[in-house]
Amino acid sequence: PDESFLIFSSPRSPAPAKTSDLFIVFRTPAGWSAPIDLREVVSDKVFGVEARLSPDLKTLYFSNQINKDGIKVPKENYIWQVDISSLLKAHGL
Repeated sequence: PDESFLIFSSPRSPAPAKTSDLFIVFRTPAGWSAPIDLREVVSDKVFGVEARLSPDLKTLYFSNQINKDGIKVPKENYIWQVDISSLLKAHGL
């Protein structure tokens, strides 16, 4: 809500081919920071699309095609959640 950070999905590197990773950028005095791949800093299971935040901004919800057993199901979408509070705290938020 205060525009101090933004989370977005993108197929940009280092996302594997035909996959969108979730990235976070932080507002700095000079503009937006370089994108940080959440798969690399939070968990290798954090990737996909449709990123949404909980009202307290501590939980990130997203969807991808990986089921609870770790199997990709191309015609299905699964909703996942992960705590990002420590990442935000590390960036002074």
